[in-house]
Amino acid sequence: MAARLVCLRHAQTLAAGRCVGRTDVSTKLLPKEASDKMREELSTWCRSAKAGLPPCSVWSSPLSRCQAPAAHLAAYHGVKMSTDPRLLELDFGEWEGRTWAELEREDGERLLAWMNDWRVKAPPAGETTEALTKRVSSWWQEQSTRSGLHVLVAHAGVVKALLVMGGWTWDDAMSYPIPHLRAMAPFEQ
Repeated sequence: MAARLVCLRHAQTLAAGRCVGRTDVSTKLLPKEASDKMREELSTWCRSAKAGLPPCSVWSSPLSRCQAPAAHLAAYHGVKMSTDPRLLELDFGEWEGRTWAELEREDGERLLAWMNDWRVKAPPAGETTEALTKRVSSWWQEQSTRSGLHVLVAHAGVVKALLVMGGWTWDDAMSYPIPHLRAMAPFEQ
């Protein structure tokens, strides 16, 4: 069996209206509740995709909104859960943790400049989408050498970077919804 990747986005956060790329925030569900929903979703996806369970690996961003439910998911399937900093969300630098309204009011000029050219520019002291894609790509290149089903509990930006690696444009990836707690195979879209 070749390497296959299925991604599950973390549960909805309690930080609506905030810029929270790498900010560690709580979610609306407890980790075990989120993991139970992910497990059901993963099982349904595996049946429809004719992919076998259990996964050979469960990976996660180091942030608790991904790591905590991923640990429960890995324990349920009896596999190791690993984290990797390359799986962190886009780094918004100086804007991390601030509200979007505050950014518009206090840093509107730089926010508008970034929003008009986000494909190539980084937020102040943050990172570009190209940098995000490169680090996620280096992670997947290492994992793809191992056959089996790899599960990734991820952030929307990481899943979108995987779509770009699969041949999508960033414009198409940004317009594609990545629902919370839903399984998707970014290279099979």
